[in-house]
Amino acid sequence: MPKGGKTRWVHDDCETSLVLPLDIKRAEGILAIHAQCDPPCPRKITACKYLDQQRATELRLVRRR
Repeated sequence: MPKGGKTRWVHDDCETSLVLPLDIKRAEGILAIHAQCDPPCPRKITACKYLDQQRATELRLVRRR
């Protein structure tokens, strides 16, 4: 257990950018956990890119209607 008694998710280290499976809820959780990472860690970057892609897809779908 990390210092301070807080539980960590398995493989929730800043050093790795691989996040599987990744969905919107998990990406938002990663951003909350890694909010203080400055400069952004690889996990934060992956989550941001994923959410940006999802928002762009949603925008394209809305514009087609």
